[in-house]
Amino acid sequence: MRGRPSTVAAMFSSTVDRVGDRLALVDGSERRTWDELAGDARQLAGSLQARGITPGSGVAIVLGNDRAFVTTFLAVELLGAMAVPLNPLFTPEELGRHLAGCEVAGCDVVGIVAEPDLVPVLRDRPYTAPGRRHPWVEDFASFDNATSHTAAFHDVTVDPAAPALFAFSSGSTGTPKGMIRTNRNLAAEADQFAATVDVTEDDVILAVVALFHAHGLGNALLAAIRSGAPLVLGRFERDATLAAIKQERVTLFPAVPFIFHSLAETRRAQRADLQTLRLCFSAGAPLSQATFDLFHDRFGHPIRQLYGCSEAGSVTINLDDDATGSWDSVGRPMSGIDVAVIDDDGVCHARGATGEITFRSDALTAGYVAEGESANEMFDGGWFRTGDLGRLDDAGNLFVTGRTKLFISTSGFKVDPFEVEAVIRAQPGVADVVVVGAQGDRGEEIVKAVVVRDDPEADESPLRRDLLAACKAQLAAFKVPRIVEFRDEIPRSPLGKILRKYLV
Repeated sequence: MRGRPSTVAAMFSSTVDRVGDRLALVDGSERRTWDELAGDARQLAGSLQARGITPGSGVAIVLGNDRAFVTTFLAVELLGAMAVPLNPLFTPEELGRHLAGCEVAGCDVVGIVAEPDLVPVLRDRPYTAPGRRHPWVEDFASFDNATSHTAAFHDVTVDPAAPALFAFSSGSTGTPKGMIRTNRNLAAEADQFAATVDVTEDDVILAVVALFHAHGLGNALLAAIRSGAPLVLGRFERDATLAAIKQERVTLFPAVPFIFHSLAETRRAQRADLQTLRLCFSAGAPLSQATFDLFHDRFGHPIRQLYGCSEAGSVTINLDDDATGSWDSVGRPMSGIDVAVIDDDGVCHARGATGEITFRSDALTAGYVAEGESANEMFDGGWFRTGDLGRLDDAGNLFVTGRTKLFISTSGFKVDPFEVEAVIRAQPGVADVVVVGAQGDRGEEIVKAVVVRDDPEADESPLRRDLLAACKAQLAAFKVPRIVEFRDEIPRSPLGKILRKYLV
């Protein structure tokens, strides 16, 4: 990787210089070449400079999968500033908590570019500390259309060690932890993925996974910036996704299990041409054999599993010639990444033994910001202890067998059960609650709440309705329990530990 650009801005400029007249972006009816995208990004960068964004500043990006997200992200990186992608599906309360968390962690969010309907909410939200200035909040269109905001962009020399991304990871304790990834980290992630998967400008990447999420940001957006491959943007809808693969001749398709399962359930009579695909890969949640078999039988393509995390992006991927025999493996390490399985004392296990998955990578963050020593003990001498359980076979293939963490992986997102429990526990009529991950009809993990009522004789139906209404009002949709089960008591061990295995 020696000689490769070591900042996002340099990667982008190198790609523009190399393939500037080729297609870069497809967003519905809008199409941009790399030269045009560079012009858009530089224009926005000038406007952001005029609004006070300087190297090191934080810019929150609360946008969906569209040209606005890509242009804003690139403009922020051209300025040597720090992108803070946040889920636009979050409730105002959740957005407020994350923005307040940025401030606590020392990330100075100067501005916010958000979906139009979120702008008035974020402008009025009191999430900054007393005496601190409130970030300005704008929607992308106000920059994209209003000439009054246009200002000349003054080029910035970006340090590879400078912060490029501020993101949140649930960590091992269940509370969101802020972390900084540098330009060098993101460039390394892009290089590792491109070298492993052999991504070139002749590929076409479909991004229906969220760009604010590590999977979409790294394996779609950064991969495109690094290679010059066109990026086709969209939100997942079955017929539209199948049409986009055919029309745009998509070759790389990153997704999550529920997307692959949904596509595989299309009617046999419905025409679906996926001949151009050379790689379908899934991340964010375990892939079931039922989904693998259904998709392979329907389309003739194996789904490859990819393993990664917010702290470093992609770590391993299954590129076996015959993935039908290793569908449950997440594959071998990406180029330049070392993976080991260790015991509780940090000693490497022999091949075939189960232990904690750990790895080291140039893409790995240095640690969580503004967190105590216990939160950062998973970073050990350049290695990261993931909290996931797994084993390596004799060929070096990694198999993820479980989690030491309690988080629920649903629809490609991580859900902290304690956050959902707090909402439910605060409602009248609830004596106790435990939230766990359960298996849905399609083999996917879903959120389940087990509730003990104050009055065992109380009617379940109105209480269930009230609990779900409270969750929908305070939590993103993917965090809302799909199942609410009432029990007389929560099973516990003699020491009082909740026996979650009896609740799943």
